[in-house]
Amino acid sequence: MMERFIHQLKNGWTLRRFIGLFVGMFVAAQSILLMEPLLGVISAYFLYQILTNTGCFGAQACGIDYQK
Repeated sequence: MMERFIHQLKNGWTLRRFIGLFVGMFVAAQSILLMEPLLGVISAYFLYQILTNTGCFGAQACGIDYQK
C-alpha cells in the first residue's frame, strides 16, 4: 500500500499536476492566514487528489469511457 502511494507520488507529474499543487498549497496557506477551517478541509481534499493522482487529476481526468 505504501509502495503504491510512493510510486504515484514520484511518477506521472505533468504541468496540470504542478499547477494543481501550487493552487492547493496557495489555498491551504490562505485558509491558515484567514483562519477558515472549511477552506482548509477543501484544500486538503484537493491536495490529496493531486498527490495520489486520483479524481480529476488522475490518468482518466474525469473522462467518460464511451466503449462500454
